[in-house]
Amino acid sequence: MPVRKPVAAARRALSRRDSLGLAAGAAVLAAGPAQAAKQPNMREARQALLTAVKALRRAKNDEGGHRLRALSYAERALKQVEKGIEKGNRLL
Repeated sequence: MPVRKPVAAARRALSRRDSLGLAAGAAVLAAGPAQAAKQPNMREARQALLTAVKALRRAKNDEGGHRLRALSYAERALKQVEKGIEKGNRLL
């Protein structure tokens, strides 16, 4: 019986539910007002999304189309967060 590495597999891909939650959370963050002059929460969300996008691009298996779909959601969420940061900077 081959040895399975569930931790490595979990790191390689986000589930569809996780990616939808990530995108929805980023959209909510982007829609809300900046909480501080430097928008630490938005910048943290941006960094988390950049990390997720990088990991999804490195993953080799498509996981039945879910990896590409998660990548698309994460990239769209990243754009929304960046737009939110820009808007917040104009309002400050």
